[in-house]
Formats: sequence, C-alpha cells, structure tokens
Amino acid sequence: MFETYFKAFPDLHFETEQILTSGDYLVERARVTGTHKGNLMGIAPTNKTINIQSCNVVEVRNGKIIRSRIYADNAKMLQQLGVLSLPKTTQAAG
Repeated sequence: MFETYFKAFPDLHFETEQILTSGDYLVERARVTGTHKGNLMGIAPTNKTINIQSCNVVEVRNGKIIRSRIYADNAKMLQQLGVLSLPKTTQAAG
C-alpha cells in the first residue's frame, strides 16, 4: 500500500498529531500531505495537493508490531484531487 501511495505522491508526508496507548494497542492520529505526481489506482496525475487525516491502529506483542490498520479520509482525498464530488447536505426544517 505504501509503495502505491509513494509512487503517486513522491513528497508524501505523515505528521503525527497524537498518540494514544492502551494495553497492547497504540493509536496514532496523523496529518497526511502530498502532491499527486504519479498514477494512483488508475487516476492520472493531477498535480493537486492533498491534506487529509489518518489513523493507524497498531497491535504490539513482546515489543513487536503484529498487526497494523490504517484508516484515512479517502473521500476527502478524492475530492481534493477533483475526481469525486459529493452532494451538499441540507439542514432539516425545524
């Protein structure tokens, strides 16, 4: 996964905003930035920048990472690249 993203965003940067730990788990909240200079899963380079948040949940046992899951705001990333538009929400009448 990282190889795909580093090819698409050669200047990809992760900035840790917060780290939380509990037992065998560590959660990192990060800001991800980069410029779309390469193919991303069939999306031709747009030269647009992204600025999204991600969350990495890591399970550690005996000092070693045994599992890691990364969650990111992919819809926001695709909007920033100009390949996804979402309908505007409306407020309920009150």
